[in-house]
Amino acid sequence: MGVAIAFTLVSIISVMLLPAEVEENGNIIEYAVSNSIWLGALGLFFVLILVPFKGCYWSILFLILLLLAHSSLIQFYSTTYTIGFGWLRYNVMLSSLLILHVTLNLESIKEVFRILGISKVIKAIFYSVKTSEEELIEQRERHIKSFQRRFTSKSPKELQRIVNENALVPEAVEAANRLLQK
Repeated sequence: MGVAIAFTLVSIISVMLLPAEVEENGNIIEYAVSNSIWLGALGLFFVLILVPFKGCYWSILFLILLLLAHSSLIQFYSTTYTIGFGWLRYNVMLSSLLILHVTLNLESIKEVFRILGISKVIKAIFYSVKTSEEELIEQRERHIKSFQRRFTSKSPKELQRIVNENALVPEAVEAANRLLQK
């Protein structure tokens, strides 16, 4: 955030310090700070107001400002450094600020998402695939049930022999043990 504030202040002060020029025909040329930079400065002002308060809302507001700056609605500085790939443009400085902010404030952003209930939605989207451990447990349970179906015709004596010998796969032994306990 400090980098964005420094860029914004430098942009505003450098334009304000430029002297007005007079053209040959007598017209006066005055330099003005663009509205998008003023909006960026206003947004940073609100972020600064939120910093001392308990909570991490300043972090999410700054994240929103950085995302808005990518759309050119607001700016923090008058000079942009972009890399172009055809029609696709990549703003190096803004992307660096965004990555730096998210990296340094990941916990506070997670906390805000948790408070707003967004983390549940994100978990539902990204964690809908079961973990491998859960899959293994379910697969083992299916195998046990399959052996239970096969062993239903066996006598308790045969089931006890399967458990005692422990020669079959663990799922088969568990299935025989469960049938004995019923």
